[in-house]
Amino acid sequence: MVLESLYGSPLVTVKELTKELGLSYSNANALVDRLCDLEILKEITGQRRNRIFTYESYLSLFKEQTD
Repeated sequence: MVLESLYGSPLVTVKELTKELGLSYSNANALVDRLCDLEILKEITGQRRNRIFTYESYLSLFKEQTD
């Protein structure tokens, strides 16, 4: 269910995942932390609050490769 959500919206916040998945904020935050540890998500804002995470490996499939 998490991956399905990320395919639909590869840029997410913890708050968005709480709504999408019906989780508490702390559980969604723990899930995001775990996905970051697994290098599935990457935090892109450099902030402590209102962080945005990207599913970079999925997005990279759509970037034009230059060799």
